[in-house]
Amino acid sequence: MTGLKALIATGDFDFLDFGCSKGGSLQFGKSFFGGHRGLGVDIDPQKVETTRALGLDAVEGDVTQLNLPDNSVSFVLMLDFLEHLPGFDLARRAIASACRVAKDFVFIRHPWFDADGALMEHGLKFYWSDWHGHPNNFGQLSFYRALARSKDVHQWMLFGQDRVKDSHSPDLLPLDAPMDLPAIAAEVAQARPKVVFNFKAYRQITCLVQINPDYPTQLIVDRLPRSEHLFTSGAGDRS
Repeated sequence: MTGLKALIATGDFDFLDFGCSKGGSLQFGKSFFGGHRGLGVDIDPQKVETTRALGLDAVEGDVTQLNLPDNSVSFVLMLDFLEHLPGFDLARRAIASACRVAKDFVFIRHPWFDADGALMEHGLKFYWSDWHGHPNNFGQLSFYRALARSKDVHQWMLFGQDRVKDSHSPDLLPLDAPMDLPAIAAEVAQARPKVVFNFKAYRQITCLVQINPDYPTQLIVDRLPRSEHLFTSGAGDRS
C-alpha cells in the first residue's frame, strides 16, 4: 500500500477526508465543495477497504500524527468524526493537524451536544448523545478552546444546522431510554406532549475554518443548508 505522504506528493489530491468511514464524506467533498480528488484517512482498516470498494481513494492512518508538509491540500473535511475520538485532547490534535495541512479551509460537521443539560430538564435527550460510540461531546466552547490560539488559522465560524424547536423532534428520546438507540418514528414523537424550547438546539454544529485569508469562504456559508450563524472569531481570540 502506498503511504499517505507519497500519495499527497503526487499532487493528484486536492482534499483530505479525516475519518472517511465508508466513503460518503469523500463524495460530499466533490459534490458540495467541487473537490477534484479526495483522499480518505481512517484508522480502521475495514472502513478503508469499504471506501476503496466504492472506487474512492483511502489509506489507513492516524490523523493526529500525519507526517505531511504544511499546506499539502486545498481543504480538509471532518464530518461526524470528532465525537468518536476519546477525549478533547485527541480532537484538538486532529483539528490542529487539519489546519496545518490545509491551505484554504477546514470544514467540520459534528453532532450538537450543547443542549444536553437543557433537554435533561425536560426529561429528554438527543439519541446521539447517549451512544457508547460517542465518547467526545465536543461543543461550542470546545471549538473555541481548540481554535482560538491557533497560528495556522485566519478566521473561524460556527453555525447551527437544522434547528430543533420543540419536543416533537424524532431525534429526541426519553431521558431514561436505553443507550445506543436510533431516532424514533415521527408519529411516536408527535404523540408526546409538545414543549416549545426556549433554548437553542440543533441537529448539527458546523465549523468552517478559514486558513487562506483570500479564500472566498462566504461562498460556502451562503450554501450551508438550514443554518444559523452562532459565532465568528475575532483578533482578540488569538491573544
